[in-house]
Amino acid sequence: MQSDSEQQKRELLAKIKTVKGEAKRYIEINQEFIETGQIIFDVANAAEQVVGNIVGTQMPTTEWKDQINAWENAGARIYEANQALGNVPDLTYVDGMLSTVVTGMISYTAVTSQPQVGVVTVPDSPVNGLLNVLEHGKWKEKAEKEIKRIELNNSASGRRNPLLLLNDAQDAFLRPPSEHTNPTAVLIPLREAIESSIAILLKKRPQQEKTRNISSKIHSIAKQLKYDSITESDIDTLANESEKIKDILSSAKQNSFSRDEIRILYIRGCSFLVSILGIIDNSRFKN
Repeated sequence: MQSDSEQQKRELLAKIKTVKGEAKRYIEINQEFIETGQIIFDVANAAEQVVGNIVGTQMPTTEWKDQINAWENAGARIYEANQALGNVPDLTYVDGMLSTVVTGMISYTAVTSQPQVGVVTVPDSPVNGLLNVLEHGKWKEKAEKEIKRIELNNSASGRRNPLLLLNDAQDAFLRPPSEHTNPTAVLIPLREAIESSIAILLKKRPQQEKTRNISSKIHSIAKQLKYDSITESDIDTLANESEKIKDILSSAKQNSFSRDEIRILYIRGCSFLVSILGIIDNSRFKN
């Protein structure tokens, strides 16, 4: 009899397969967004290889559930886009969301601040294959594009400008491998770029309301500023990821990270920023 975790693994693989099929169709019928569809397909294809090599009991049940929910949401959003007539949406926020959650799964194999109980071990080649696909996602460039689209770079001055903070993180990350990569120099500006973006969006809500933590801030922002096509399940996934990302990026001051670990977290933070900003309809900003 299969364990619950092995059943969750099979369910996740089925969700990923659905995303692959819908992404392939999205590519075929939406010529304007071929690049986005191809990234989603490639991430799903590589993630399928990684998940296939994980023994179910090696990853916590909560992580399996988070992955299943995220991939189910993504499949639903791509299906809806494929059914749209005329005004087909760009799904950049979907590939951002998937890249965020899947790097969260990978980081159980490497990042020292993650729980050591249930650490996932997978063969090196599937993980590297997935990371290589993710790096082709151009997440920093997409995050910059989203920041400019909703004009967050014009809403903050000095060190709180999210675009400047994002540039600082990229500059530190792109230093030659021969030089020591300081995790604080990469991950703290990246965390601050996310926090600054969220702080600006909070001020742009038509109705101000109190929020307790980062996940409640994501819920409040999305409730007032999201596109109509964004569902409550999408928001729950992003809010859940926000707590994980905040904690692990903040840990850069206390933990030593290898170059590969920084690579994972840099992709994770940038793709998360893309997914959060990608759901924002700036026509809903308060006047």
